[in-house]
Amino acid sequence: MNLTELMVDLVKDGLKHDVRSFQMRARRVAEASKDNNPELAKAIIRTLKTTPTRRQPAEWQPPSSQRPVDQDSRQSLVREEESVVANKPHWDHLIGKTIKEFVFERQNEQKLVSHGLQPARSLLLEGPPGVGKTMTARWLASELELPLITLDLTTVINSLLGKTGNNIKSVLDYARSKKCVLLLDEFDSIAKRRSDDSDVGELKRLVTVLLQTIDDWPHTSILIAATNHGELLDPAIWRRFDNVLHFSPPNKIDVVRFLTDREVGQKTANEIASVYTEKSYSSLERMLHKAKKAEVLYGIDHNESIRQAFGLKSQNISERDARNSKILKMHSEGLNKTQISSQLGISRPTVRRVIKKWQEGDNNA
Repeated sequence: MNLTELMVDLVKDGLKHDVRSFQMRARRVAEASKDNNPELAKAIIRTLKTTPTRRQPAEWQPPSSQRPVDQDSRQSLVREEESVVANKPHWDHLIGKTIKEFVFERQNEQKLVSHGLQPARSLLLEGPPGVGKTMTARWLASELELPLITLDLTTVINSLLGKTGNNIKSVLDYARSKKCVLLLDEFDSIAKRRSDDSDVGELKRLVTVLLQTIDDWPHTSILIAATNHGELLDPAIWRRFDNVLHFSPPNKIDVVRFLTDREVGQKTANEIASVYTEKSYSSLERMLHKAKKAEVLYGIDHNESIRQAFGLKSQNISERDARNSKILKMHSEGLNKTQISSQLGISRPTVRRVIKKWQEGDNNA
């Protein structure tokens, strides 16, 4: 970016009362001026260091300080979670590396800003349903200890097209006014190609507003858009985001890793991966939840409940007896439950259950 562009952006920040961004751009102007006008560069840096930051005028308030609502129904346009707790999703190597770098930049935001640099502000997540896009947004909010704000499309989409545009603008303004993670799920429904003749002018103008908003998004909050249909997005959308991540369905190795991380035995995990056809982490999570309920309600063995949930053949009595004998033998030799679980490829809850049943005098664990 040349000096002229920097100066124009500096003026914009001043007009928007964005003090932090103004300071950042002023440092960049000083950096860009130090060769041709060193005196100007020194004067800018000196002024930044010696001039106290003035509070914004009391009469000026962000236009979106209140949670946005639809003007007709008075229903909230967003779902907001102040304390997000989320498990780390499963990513391939490239996605994991990008997410790690994104988090590192956000955690070192002040260091970057002090050198006239901005941390990454936006992510576009593209891929089929159930592969971890929403989970990624939740995990990022949890990791960075920020509230997660999710656009509620059912309320936002108003039968009156002009109201839809106003609703989305209200949500964007609200998220810009505070430190948060804003998730625009089903992004293709509001950022469709402007060349689509089936859409009217109001929706096409909305895409233009979205493009401008992404360009001007403040570094104080994070914008995440997720779509199952990347082919529907306006081409200009893609290059506006700092990072674009393409999610793919899990392969067999991914399925095994996902299951073993959730206390499924190695053998059972391999069997599930060999027959699993739904190809989404969310469906795997649903089946594990179903198995857990069967285990609690009917007292079914942990591994057996998982096999039943995924439609695998039950282990016969001799296999179970042999397994139990190995567990008890290793237990009597002084191995702890974690060591037994690791060496036999059996989940820790199963090991604990067998030992507990044996201690209670019941050998039919």
